[in-house]
Amino acid sequence: MATRHFLTLLDLTPDELAYLIQRAIKIKTDLKANGPVYTPLPNRTLAMIFEKSSTRTRVSFETGMAQFGGHALFLSPRDTQLGRGEPIEDTARVLSEMVDAVMIRTFSHQGLETYASASSVPVINALSDDYHPCQLLADVIPGQSCAAASKVAPRCGLAMAIICATPGSTPPASSAFICGSAARKAMNHAKISWPLRVTASPCSTTHKKRLKVLT
Repeated sequence: MATRHFLTLLDLTPDELAYLIQRAIKIKTDLKANGPVYTPLPNRTLAMIFEKSSTRTRVSFETGMAQFGGHALFLSPRDTQLGRGEPIEDTARVLSEMVDAVMIRTFSHQGLETYASASSVPVINALSDDYHPCQLLADVIPGQSCAAASKVAPRCGLAMAIICATPGSTPPASSAFICGSAARKAMNHAKISWPLRVTASPCSTTHKKRLKVLT
């Protein structure tokens, strides 16, 4: 069986996305009520490659691995041969022999895809210049109810508007256009028809029932 990666939301079916959110809500609720009793990842290691730094991303992934009984290994460009010009594919093959999964927060999405193509362990996109799938999933979890899962499963009944906000000076062919095109592609894949608007006014996106994408 081919190794599955999570580089964009399109890597999972709508049913898989719905289950993932429902499961995350259940585990998070149980953890708050009972403590870290669910440890499915003993002796498993997640390599975290950070070409872009982030407090929340590092802490959330590292904490999650610890709570699940595993270990997270932080790697900056200074800690790997990637920072010294080693081919991406070589790093992917080497790490595949030593860890169980890899999380990458990077710039080039094409480079991320190149890494994943050479990796024999799952690769998670924690941010690239084009996609941020983990953040989008996290955005629908805070409500902690089954209704949250319906936001990604058409059969459950959806009620979400997507607004892409970008500065007015941004060329129309860049951030807002890319964001809007990606959102439309994802919705077509999932057979979802959510209202989508591109705006130069971020303030107009501050509505609690909308999914906000600020660029």
